[in-house]
Amino acid sequence: MLKAMKIGVLSDTHLTRVTPALEKIVEDHFRDIDLLIHAGDMVGLSVYRFLTALPLEAVQGNMDELPLREEL
Repeated sequence: MLKAMKIGVLSDTHLTRVTPALEKIVEDHFRDIDLLIHAGDMVGLSVYRFLTALPLEAVQGNMDELPLREEL
C-alpha cells in the first residue's frame, strides 16, 4: 500500500533572521511533514539553517543574500 506524503510549501518569507512568528508557523503547520519546499526569497542564511531541521528542498530567490545563495 502506498503511503501519502505530506508536503509543506513556503515562499517569499523575506526574513533576515528567524522570528517568533516563523517559529510558530513551523511548529503549528510543518512539524509532521515529510518534505518542506521553500520556493525562494528566504533572504537570510539563519532562516535556511533553521528550516533545515525539517526535510527541506529550497531554491534561490532574487532577494536572497549572498551567503544564502552560496549555501543553496
